[in-house]
Amino acid sequence: MALHFIIEKNGREETIPLKDGMVIGRAEADIVIKDPVVSTRHAMVRRDGQGNWTLLDMDSRNGIIYEGRKSKNLTLKQGINFSIGKVLFKTIEVEDTNFTISKSLSMATEIWHEKMARMTESVSKSAPKEIREPDLFPATLKLDFVAGIQTGTQWVIAYGPRAFGSEIPEFTILEESAPGVCFIVLGDGKGITFRTDYPSKVLLNGKPTKTDLVKPGDEISIAQTKIRVGIK
Repeated sequence: MALHFIIEKNGREETIPLKDGMVIGRAEADIVIKDPVVSTRHAMVRRDGQGNWTLLDMDSRNGIIYEGRKSKNLTLKQGINFSIGKVLFKTIEVEDTNFTISKSLSMATEIWHEKMARMTESVSKSAPKEIREPDLFPATLKLDFVAGIQTGTQWVIAYGPRAFGSEIPEFTILEESAPGVCFIVLGDGKGITFRTDYPSKVLLNGKPTKTDLVKPGDEISIAQTKIRVGIK
């Protein structure tokens, strides 16, 4: 018998076998949950020498919710149900010889180095080769989420180039239709420049714009997500 998680999200179930060291989180994780209340590395599955399984909280902001209460660690066994963010996890035992992992499992349990490979490829395509060296901006850039599921989030950036998108761990945009790299910002001597390879999806002040200098009050839109620019 082997322990597995059944995960309920987006109206469907996915079944994932437990592995020692498996991380659950918003990014840098084996099981990725795109939810702003989930920390980048939220919880880790561990197995001791006797074969017992435990889920350990990794100093997350919102913890592991078990029986309506926040828990820092949880013994995993048949029938244990818990939540991380909006996702419900069920723990079940299955026969190794009779269980076939679905094709969707490979997507649900992509390991971090695979995500890093895709992220690096996306960034390399979006970021011009001549701007690889980091430069301090002439002023501090503030990006405030004013609409969408990340409303209230603020990012403060002092140097560039920096990339933002659904596959960027440090600056993850959780909008469902967001490209892997939505846009980058960089200093060019005159100010701070916005660039995107997706001007039809990533709008600057409501217009398709491939590149332009940003100024206070500008607004970057990706579907329902709106980000207001501040410079100080």
